[in-house]
Amino acid sequence: MANRNQSAWVVPFLALSLVPLWLTSCAESDGSGSPSGAAGTTGTAGTTGAAGTNGTAGTTGSAGTTGAAGTVATAGTTGTAGTTGTSGTTGTAGTTGTAGTTGAAGRGGTTGTAGTTGMAGRGGTTGTAGTTGMAGRGGTTGTAGTTGMAGRGGTTGTAGTTGAGGGGQLMANNICTIGDSWIAIPGSQVTTLQTHMRDAGKIPSTGNFDRREVSGSRLSAIIQTYNSRPSNCRILVMNGGGIDLFSTALDPNSAAVTSVVNMFKDFLQKLKTDGYVQGVVYSLYPVIPTTMNLNANMKPGYSAACAASPVPCAFVDLEPLFMGQHIASDRTHPDSAGATIIGDAWWKAMQDKGIGQ
Repeated sequence: MANRNQSAWVVPFLALSLVPLWLTSCAESDGSGSPSGAAGTTGTAGTTGAAGTNGTAGTTGSAGTTGAAGTVATAGTTGTAGTTGTSGTTGTAGTTGTAGTTGAAGRGGTTGTAGTTGMAGRGGTTGTAGTTGMAGRGGTTGTAGTTGMAGRGGTTGTAGTTGAGGGGQLMANNICTIGDSWIAIPGSQVTTLQTHMRDAGKIPSTGNFDRREVSGSRLSAIIQTYNSRPSNCRILVMNGGGIDLFSTALDPNSAAVTSVVNMFKDFLQKLKTDGYVQGVVYSLYPVIPTTMNLNANMKPGYSAACAASPVPCAFVDLEPLFMGQHIASDRTHPDSAGATIIGDAWWKAMQDKGIGQ
């Protein structure tokens, strides 16, 4: 059964194998027939296949949006300052409140709101300074005498009826005028200064200066008018020495001039020792027709003494204000206009020097 099947497929296979051999024999025959057949053409190469197109790249995905940050909390307002108190001492300022911490961010949410800044502590109120006590001069508890001034050196002495308040408005009679005729004549130089001080509120609107000037007085007599009642004098408006040197020859270094200058220096020192007078206004004579050397002889020594004075001393040289003018018909004293010029000059010197201000 097996051999039969094998014979069945071998026979066709052999037949097919012999066909090419037969065809080749026929083609190679060189009989008198046709020449050999033409070679077949070379087959055309197939075309190269077109390359496929590149695929388009996918678009980049958009980034997710960033979460919005939380808002910052508004800071607390500053505490209101304390009002001015009436106590003498300065109040202690309260401490500034501590600022709240920033809140932690929630999961994926906005940043937490910052805590508000603490309110500043209210400062202690500033105390109002107490008013300055009116210093009484004199004994530790003694009441002042009839002139109203307490005894010297006291810390709690009671002021008299006419006592001057420490550092406050002066009484009118705290301004003492001492000197000779250039203070006394015509006299309106003194009232001009008095009016200036009233208008400025330095003395009351009523009351008058303590006027002690005497025409024809030498310097020693002028000093004595102060020594007789010194305690109410806070400001001295004065001159002096003109009668002493009225006829002296021109020589600022002469013994006569030096003696008068030294007497003035000693007087200034006494004022310091006494402790009543707070300032001096010294008025130097201008060039006077009847005593031409007076100003030149006195100016060097008196101006130097005033500059070195242990109490404040305003030196008023009248010569630049007169220059041969404003002399009365007696050729020795100021006229009315000259008197006003003198009073104005005294007031300006007091302002410049801080005397009675």
